[in-house]
Amino acid sequence: MTLHVPETPATQKMIGAAQFARMKAGGRLINASRGTVVDIDALAEALRAGHVGGAAMDVFPVEPKGAGQPFESPLRGMDNVLLTPHIGGSTAEAQQNIGPR
Repeated sequence: MTLHVPETPATQKMIGAAQFARMKAGGRLINASRGTVVDIDALAEALRAGHVGGAAMDVFPVEPKGAGQPFESPLRGMDNVLLTPHIGGSTAEAQQNIGPR
């Protein structure tokens, strides 16, 4: 399952324990939208239980404000999780487009 939705009141914690239970066992989740869309605690539990086979997360409900701040998440240290620092939109084209012209 991939997520590509805006952050709105209707999408906050849109994916939680009930949705993970309905996923095919071993399914994987990619969140490339907003951090508040996924209930991170429910995801961590589904991963630990083995129902969700893996996850890739580029966004989080709470992100560090700068490089010196710690990143805390129940997903840290899980072998079946890929965590990236909110860089999904940092393509070569995007970086070129934000530079001076």
